[in-house]
Amino acid sequence: MDEYSKMTVGFVAQTYKKRDNKFICTEQTFTASDQVDREKLYLFTLRTYSLS
Repeated sequence: MDEYSKMTVGFVAQTYKKRDNKFICTEQTFTASDQVDREKLYLFTLRTYSLS
């Protein structure tokens, strides 16, 4: 295997502060567990054939 993709499931916590009558996101924190799923990346060429 030369390459794989990694998918991580988690949560995003965001902090908002009110400025000029609008809420602005001032901080983001991503929290994830150590459980991950890996899937092998297969590269292929799609070929189209005509039956005529």
